Amino acid sequence: MSKTSTLFLTALDRNWTEGSRALDIRVSEEPEIGTGAHVSEQSAVCQGRVEP
Repeated sequence: MSKTSTLFLTALDRNWTEGSRALDIRVSEEPEIGTGAHVSEQSAVCQGRVEP
């Protein structure tokens, strides 16, 4: 039986300017809530599954 882990991928839009995009990608086992990061329309939070 294989172990399945749930990881949360959080893409934080740090420096959004016209024509330029910088994303900070974080991978964690728990959702990042209340980190003080700026969340905008360009930000995304995805949930994925990884099987070793």
